[in-house]
Amino acid sequence: MPSIIRFIGKRIEATGLKGYLKSEILQLFEGGDDPVLERYFRAKIFELPNLSSDDISAILFLEGQSCVIDYYDTLIFVLQSAAGNQAIPANMIPTLEKPLIALSKRTQDSRLNGVIRGFGIVPITNIDYNEKRAELIEAYTKGEYEFVSVNSEEYLRKSPEDMSIQVMRLKACIRLDIPYPNQQGVLKEAFESLYKVLSSSENTYSAAFDIFTLSERFYGHSWVHYLTAVVLYEIHEEQTTFPPNQLRNLFIREQYISPFSAVAAIGLAKSAILNDEYLKTLFPYTRAVYDLVATGKINQFLPVSEIRKQKYLAMHHLAFGSPEKATKHFQWLIDNTTGSEQIRSSGGAALAFLKLGQIREAVDITVTAYLENKNVPTILPIKQVTDALKEPAIWPDSISTPLLFNMYSTYCDRDRLTKLRYSFELFQETHGIKEPSDFKHRIDEFKKPFAIAYLRNVWTTEIMRQTILYGGTKEIEEARIKVCRLLAELDPVNAAYYLDEIRERVKQQEIAKGTTLIEQSKVYVEIEAIKKSLRTKLSDSYARYKSSSQTSSSKPEKLTYKKITEVISKFADEKGGSVPLMLSTLHSISPDIGSESDVQFEALFFEVTNEFLRGDHGLNAYLSTRVRHGTLSNTLRKPAADEHLITSREEGSASYIRNQYWTEVVQESYGEYQSEWEKILDALDTFSGEFDSVIEYIKDELIQIKIVHELKDEGENRNALFVYRSSNIEREFIQEHDRAFTSMDDFVNFYVDILWEKTDRNLLKVQRVLNEEIRGRLMQPFVQLTNLLNQVSPPGVNDLLNAVARAKTNTQNKLGLVISWFKRSEVYDRQDYAADFPFHIALNMVKNTMSNAAGWDGVSVSSQRDAPLMPGRTLDGMVYVFYVLLENAVLRSGVRVENLNVNAEVSFFNGIFNAKVSNNLANTKITQDERNKLNKLRESLKSDESPRRAQAEGRSGLHKIWLTINSPIYKEPKLDFYIMDNSSFVVEVSFKLVKVEYENTSH
Repeated sequence: MPSIIRFIGKRIEATGLKGYLKSEILQLFEGGDDPVLERYFRAKIFELPNLSSDDISAILFLEGQSCVIDYYDTLIFVLQSAAGNQAIPANMIPTLEKPLIALSKRTQDSRLNGVIRGFGIVPITNIDYNEKRAELIEAYTKGEYEFVSVNSEEYLRKSPEDMSIQVMRLKACIRLDIPYPNQQGVLKEAFESLYKVLSSSENTYSAAFDIFTLSERFYGHSWVHYLTAVVLYEIHEEQTTFPPNQLRNLFIREQYISPFSAVAAIGLAKSAILNDEYLKTLFPYTRAVYDLVATGKINQFLPVSEIRKQKYLAMHHLAFGSPEKATKHFQWLIDNTTGSEQIRSSGGAALAFLKLGQIREAVDITVTAYLENKNVPTILPIKQVTDALKEPAIWPDSISTPLLFNMYSTYCDRDRLTKLRYSFELFQETHGIKEPSDFKHRIDEFKKPFAIAYLRNVWTTEIMRQTILYGGTKEIEEARIKVCRLLAELDPVNAAYYLDEIRERVKQQEIAKGTTLIEQSKVYVEIEAIKKSLRTKLSDSYARYKSSSQTSSSKPEKLTYKKITEVISKFADEKGGSVPLMLSTLHSISPDIGSESDVQFEALFFEVTNEFLRGDHGLNAYLSTRVRHGTLSNTLRKPAADEHLITSREEGSASYIRNQYWTEVVQESYGEYQSEWEKILDALDTFSGEFDSVIEYIKDELIQIKIVHELKDEGENRNALFVYRSSNIEREFIQEHDRAFTSMDDFVNFYVDILWEKTDRNLLKVQRVLNEEIRGRLMQPFVQLTNLLNQVSPPGVNDLLNAVARAKTNTQNKLGLVISWFKRSEVYDRQDYAADFPFHIALNMVKNTMSNAAGWDGVSVSSQRDAPLMPGRTLDGMVYVFYVLLENAVLRSGVRVENLNVNAEVSFFNGIFNAKVSNNLANTKITQDERNKLNKLRESLKSDESPRRAQAEGRSGLHKIWLTINSPIYKEPKLDFYIMDNSSFVVEVSFKLVKVEYENTSH
């Protein structure tokens, strides 16, 4: 009982949405130990007005054990649902007749009147004929709406519970276009919403939702359930049958009697109503209208409202008579009514045209009705008309065809998106439309409202994407921008909307370009930072070397070196090779260590090599940040993760987390094959380990640097692909060239060019190894998994096989993307950019590389308006700063991505950049132990080990951020991070920018 009261309280107070409350009930009964009690709870709290037949026995049984009042009310709801849905077989009605009559007689409950009629039972009690009520209904039938609005007030003062007359008065006021008389209390709220529903306004659906919400608050009250039935009837899809179920359900809940009570009655009860002479006397006009819809005939001497006459003639001919006549009556209504009457008449006309086989007319009138009144599209028979378009051969050559498919995709289902795309493609090709400019010249031919709807809703990126009309994403985006420009011209009222879309698309294009630019620049060395570091370290040493080299004498060995160099140079000129690269593979066997200046230069030579390759801003640092740290693993893992084939390691363990996705699939659908699927789940664990081992091999062994001088190395990175060989002969070659240099920068530039040549050679090797050896090794886990799956045959395994095949193909494509990273960017120049731009690029990269973040929408960024632009030279670094922070939030917050919120605040003013990025944390991450880890990390950043740790993987990446903002192009860098309010993790980054007169953009 406490649980029931708690849920009812939530429902009444509207403190929980119905769907969430139902989920709570399901959680309450998780395990399925008591399905009867679960059905009772669900039906009792949410579904009494529209009970499922499966729940009736459970709720009546348990209500019968508790309270007689609840039991009786539930019984009334059960009977109303059964009568409305005609759920009780005809042979059972005689069994129910006697107890129902007795119950009605004993209780005098007027709610049973409609139920008894619905079961076809003739009441034996005297019928209460209310003459005043009949007078009002007759006046409405004749179209005397002013009489209804004025005279109904006295009647409703005495019978305010008569919702039928309340609704009729509201309709009369709408016909007269006058305000509805003020109501009091909750009825005021209810009828304000119902007014919007009946007016077919832009607020129709929100008003309908308000009434449904009201029915939750006043759950079990007959008046609100009657109003709910009115709403369902008013927005129901037009049908060819009469009466529609929604109208029948309305009259089941009607307590009073009129000729239209026959709509809900069956059998003898219906005959009794139609043969009731006094009823004919009280309702001559209303009975004539009923006869009109039932027989198509009317007494011409009775002045029935012409609108009602045409309406019921149209309904009769649509359901029982001539569809051709129906189209004429519906057309009259279309021309002479507005609002829901007009759109419903259009729906009826469309159905009549379908009956006549006139598909084009049905399509055109459906689309026309929608374009003239978009407020209540559910009235239109969109699905039925779309169903008639079975094959493209019978599709009308009309702009309405793609528009109808778009309406279906918007309001019914997306299962015909392929047909929508093909109808767009067919229309474009048939009418020779390639560009929006082609379409512009034919606006009058297609009619402007149709043209605007087509441009706005059909000619979209989603539709263009899967057609043969466009070559790629860039072409599609540019086409949509042109479409929006044309829309702004044709539809100036909504121009701001289209211009906003253009701005957003241009922004997304820039983000996509920026992402591509960043991904093509992963192999990078910050030359200016290296030069600054080398100037600090070597300026004095280089000056001493230049001084001593002037006084040192030439040795005989130099003649040998010159001869070798001359031969190699000649060979290089003939074959097109690089002299330094060739010399780096030639080694002198002479033990001579050379002169003092030679020793000095050798030290300079090694220092530049080390700074270029392993310095704080050298090649290894950028390979670590841009390739090895997350990006490589995320990119290659994404296809397998998208198909739920791969999981992550358990924290602090080599074992993998059990594959939850396929475990749930098994439990839901294939529980009886648990043992076979356990073997498959074991195979998926093995797949995860084998696949990750290949990635780790690439990251930890191949994409590493090895320095070899005179055939000697430090014995590390045996499989490294970035191998930098050098020899004394090569050093002497560089030293000889240095004689002409006047500054250390000249020497550094010359030698860096040689190091880039070696890097280019290494990059070719990386591409080759990845494309050959690694491609095979990456595919092997897929092959082994496929072979195992082909040996087992439990149900559902084909779905898994298809997932493996898709992941295998997409992994091949992703490997191709990774291979494309390993080339030197031809141009490194960057345009200046807004301060929030790198954040958007980083978010795009995270979504592209992390499977669980692909649909992440919990990210926001704010920045100053009209702030100055940041220099382009800082873009790449800022992108990877934000990439690390976003990746950290996904991987380390302990929060599922769908619940993960990241907020960034960025600013750039007076040369100072500030960023504050925060994300919510799971409770398990807000502990003293976690705070201690942050304190240790903060101390670690201050240590001399920080640069080395920044070039290692597997950590949070904050060392990499610190290294990035410690570049010589920044001053006063600051990095802080902390847990705030026991709920979120915050990182703050700031620095000042150093102005530079020029940039070295050669590399």
